Amino acid sequence: MQSFRFSLHLVSLLTGLLFGLQNCKKSEPDPAQPGGTTTPGSTTTTTPGSTTSATSTAPTFSTATAPATSGVTTTSANVSAVLNSNGGATITQHGFIYSKINQTPTLSDSKTELGTTSGPFPLTIISKLTTLEANATYYVRAYATNEKGTGYSAVVLLKTTQSALPVLTIKEAENITSYGFKALAIFTALGGSPSPVSKYGFVWATSNTTPTVDGTDTKKWDQVINGLTTSTFSYEYTISGLSANQTCYVRAFGEYAADGKTNVVYSDVLPVKTLPQAVLTGTWKDLGKYNQSSYSSFLTIDTKQFWVTSTNTYQVEPLTAALTKKADFPGTASGTIRLASVGQKIYVLHGRDKALNYVRETWEYDIPTNTWKRKADFPGNLRMSPSVGSVGGKIYYGLGTMTSSVTTRYTDWWEYDPTADKWTQKTDLPEQLQGNTLLGVSSKLYFIATYDQGNSTQKVYEYDPGGNSWKRLKDAPSSDAASESKTVSLLNNKIYALQNSTTNARFWEYDAPSDTWTERREFSAKVNSPLLFPGNNKMYVIGTVVPGFELKMLEFTP
Repeated sequence: MQSFRFSLHLVSLLTGLLFGLQNCKKSEPDPAQPGGTTTPGSTTTTTPGSTTSATSTAPTFSTATAPATSGVTTTSANVSAVLNSNGGATITQHGFIYSKINQTPTLSDSKTELGTTSGPFPLTIISKLTTLEANATYYVRAYATNEKGTGYSAVVLLKTTQSALPVLTIKEAENITSYGFKALAIFTALGGSPSPVSKYGFVWATSNTTPTVDGTDTKKWDQVINGLTTSTFSYEYTISGLSANQTCYVRAFGEYAADGKTNVVYSDVLPVKTLPQAVLTGTWKDLGKYNQSSYSSFLTIDTKQFWVTSTNTYQVEPLTAALTKKADFPGTASGTIRLASVGQKIYVLHGRDKALNYVRETWEYDIPTNTWKRKADFPGNLRMSPSVGSVGGKIYYGLGTMTSSVTTRYTDWWEYDPTADKWTQKTDLPEQLQGNTLLGVSSKLYFIATYDQGNSTQKVYEYDPGGNSWKRLKDAPSSDAASESKTVSLLNNKIYALQNSTTNARFWEYDAPSDTWTERREFSAKVNSPLLFPGNNKMYVIGTVVPGFELKMLEFTP
């Protein structure tokens, strides 16, 4: 930190001028920031005993002494100077001019404006310069203007102080597996308040021991952030896609603005070695060609699948591919609908009509009687990509994004009671997350997120209807376990997730009570657009098997 201090007592170099003592000091207007806005804290004081010249000239400052500076910070400074004379005419404007580039600043540069003054002289003028850049040098001088012209003081060099640098520390990795780990970091200093940090994240590599944000052999995850005012800030990210027994070099980074440019601060490098390959269990069986082409389904009840189109309702026996048409769906939703079940009843929520408008309708389908009934409309905001699930005889619905902005995510959470035909708003999800997995296990719901503020995520939350509360659990161990393109289902109170991909078909099992993820044996071939459903204590998959692109049914025994 550095500041410059100079004598404020200036001696007039002009002779032949007489100074008149003013009986009182004129009240000065508030000084102004660059562009003419008022700057608080600027003042003008006078020294009694001065005289005024009978011949008009431009106002005068001492050319031997520059303005004095004080109170220098990263973005502001106080400056003062002594105006010796008004040159015999009323001063119409005075203040300070300053520039980072022009070593002899003029009125066309940034300036403060203290307004008119008639003394008495010598007159001490003071201004506060604001909105300066940190660790920058400015050229500053005083000015005063009357009808004869503008007089200037000498130039002083003013250097603002340097912002405190952000301090970033990487912590020990958690949840280490054979394919990845959770990285954690903390800013123990943010470089000011608000912080200049604009982005944070991790970089990692397996061949480069010192990864950087612009390295060609590194991977990066980051988040944009602005205006942090906290003293510390922690963040985390689950790194996946690694090989067993592989060392990964990871470090945290942050980007911040200083000296007119973007800078990067790094933590130390943390080497993390993945675990040996786990023994994958489970047995797959190829049941052969599947003869029902319309196999897509939203809901499975007692091994039977139910799916609803814009007008039709179908029941599918997946193991035999038998298709039975049911009572036509009478609602207006024709696409992107959401299904949930309570007992032997199916509920249709959400959706878009044929004009692509989102609807609030709720419909109930009674399986034994094969009848539809209109229920209470959803009272909350219309949205895209909501999450829906059921547990304990109630249906839960919410989250998603605004219909006009996919980057604006809702956190509201709603409960529908089919018996009372009533919607009730519950506790919001603590974060703005989006995902298509919401399954009930025992008495609780489990939400696996896919996106976090536009970035992929693997966060998992548990919702307890009894306590109306959310609880953050361990992250899903791999991006494919949390992928938006996965298919999920329940078997014996365990969640199974299969990636929808022609290149990656990893199969995951999640035991909610113990908050434990286990990778199970994957099928020998890849399955595209799979449908996963339970039956007979086994899992079944219908999908296009690659290579060959043949629609088949597969059976998995845990």
